[in-house]
Amino acid sequence: MRFFLIGVVVFAAAVGLALALSTDPGNVVVFYPPFRIDLSLNLFLLIEVVLFVVLYALIRIAKKTVQMPQRVALYRQRQSEKRASRALRGALQAHFEGRYGHAEREADRSREDDDADQEEAHAIFTACIRSSDSARGSSLALHVACGREALGQRGNLDDGVRAL
Repeated sequence: MRFFLIGVVVFAAAVGLALALSTDPGNVVVFYPPFRIDLSLNLFLLIEVVLFVVLYALIRIAKKTVQMPQRVALYRQRQSEKRASRALRGALQAHFEGRYGHAEREADRSREDDDADQEEAHAIFTACIRSSDSARGSSLALHVACGREALGQRGNLDDGVRAL
């Protein structure tokens, strides 16, 4: 049904355009010595519209091409942040499961990112691992308290814990 309605609209526009352009109001003469070009007004308007669309497309393509290195860098940064975040969540989960060696390896993997937030999160997590090494059966409240102490009450670790 949608295809049918689009077809009706396109054909109606074609009929309207044909009726509007059937009366030829005049000619356009372009003088470029030693040449003289005679065009109908309808053809001249059509050429102008096509030229505008082509120039607009070329300018957009050039702009996108110039912006490509910035977009690639931004994409790579987002991917790196996602990998580091995923590794840090894996480290936190492994730590709560009691797999401390795996947790440290995942925390080290999350540190490969240069982002300051990830570095801070890694430092907090490493501090929590080391503080609970002596008490392997420590509770979640101890870990959250450790993280809050390291963050200085700036972050909300409860949201991160709930994500697990």
